[in-house]
Amino acid sequence: MMKQEWIDVVNQLADNPALSITCPDCGCYVLEILDVDSPLNTVDFERYIACSHCKAQAVIKMKRKKS
Repeated sequence: MMKQEWIDVVNQLADNPALSITCPDCGCYVLEILDVDSPLNTVDFERYIACSHCKAQAVIKMKRKKS
């Protein structure tokens, strides 16, 4: 089960991936964001959120915003 701190971080970064948020686990480093497209799916993508210090991570599936 995901900790509430991570749920809050994921929700914030889902809306604005440009935010600088410190890792809720170690509090040492700013989380890194990487969006990965799927060659089989043009509607969804995955957003990887990770701490390079403690290796904590979360992955969320996102829908592309219509332009």
